Amino acid sequence: MAQTQMWHDEGLNLVLDVAFPGGVSMPANCYLGLDARVALADTDTTADIDGEPAGDGYARQAIVNATDWTLQQDPGTGKWEVLSAEVTFSADGGDWPEVTNMFLMCTVGSATEVLIASAKLTAPRTIHDGESLPCRIKLRPRELVGT
Repeated sequence: MAQTQMWHDEGLNLVLDVAFPGGVSMPANCYLGLDARVALADTDTTADIDGEPAGDGYARQAIVNATDWTLQQDPGTGKWEVLSAEVTFSADGGDWPEVTNMFLMCTVGSATEVLIASAKLTAPRTIHDGESLPCRIKLRPRELVGT
């Protein structure tokens, strides 16, 4: 069964690198983007992003790490999660091809792109000229395993 939301391995590695001494500093921004991958895999990297719109007003939307996240407890499960601020993708000058996913990525150092997580949209979307798509992503921790 295909997963509709997932952390990617390199995204989990980034979280560990930022959270524990000796790692990297948290980038100032992460970015939400749209694409059309058929299946999501935990081993996906930014090289696997497929069908991301180009031109006609499309741009990955910044999520400011210092201010654009809300830590909250899911009222149904009691589990902790983080919710991004809402961003809006707007087509301007032409239609975008159909997209099926949103993804969260950031750039570490001077140029290393890291794919953190992806989620299926509730339905495939074609964004036509003049239309907008508001998006936000919710992240929950994976289960922890003790040894």
